[in-house]
Order: sequence, then C-alpha cells, then structure tokens
Amino acid sequence: MTEIALFLYEGMTALDAVGPYGAEPVAERVVVEGKVITAAGVSAGIDMALTLAGRLAGEDEAQALQLVIEYDPQPPYDSGSLEKAASQTHQRATEILTRGVEQPIASSARAAPTDSPAERAR
Repeated sequence: MTEIALFLYEGMTALDAVGPYGAEPVAERVVVEGKVITAAGVSAGIDMALTLAGRLAGEDEAQALQLVIEYDPQPPYDSGSLEKAASQTHQRATEILTRGVEQPIASSARAAPTDSPAERAR
C-alpha cells in the first residue's frame, strides 16, 4: 500500500492507483482474501478488527467487544462513499486531500510494477 500511496497525485484516488498492482476495488468495507484482511477506511478498520475477532474468538466474543467499545456508528451525514456523496462533496474532498500538492508525486523512474508480488518475491 505504501507503493500505491506514492503514485497518488492531484485528481487521483487510491482506487485509481490499485489497478497496476492487480487489485480490483470493491465496495465492501471489509474484504477477507485468505490470510489478508483489508478495510475501506477509518471506521471500517473497527469493522475489520471485529471481523477478525469473530473469526478468531467467535461471534459472541466479537459482539461483546463491540459493546465494550460502544461501537454503534450512526454518522450524521450519508456521504461516506463515492456512490453516496454528492459531486460537490467529492470535489471538496479531493481539494482537501491534494492541498499543497503541486505536481504528481510519482516520477517516470518509479513506474508501477507489472508483475505480481508473488512474482517479485521469486
């Protein structure tokens, strides 16, 4: 993911950057692929932790942990995904994320790898 972040520049999202790495963006908040679990954002990290707790210790334990941390999200706005956010909200979010960025961070010397991580490990 660090390599992906290096390729971000004004107008580009992390979703735009994952393609060269063979990843396909999905709408799920938590994705489990074998031994890898990923989350789609800050509060989704809590969802991921509870998912992992459920897999390791059982649903009853995960639900008890959710109660312990009083995790009952009820966001005041419904703009937490590109599908839900208005176009002006998306534009403002892009402005916030790219504030101070004058040019692309990626250089031509650091092209996205064309092989998979498994192939690079060989």
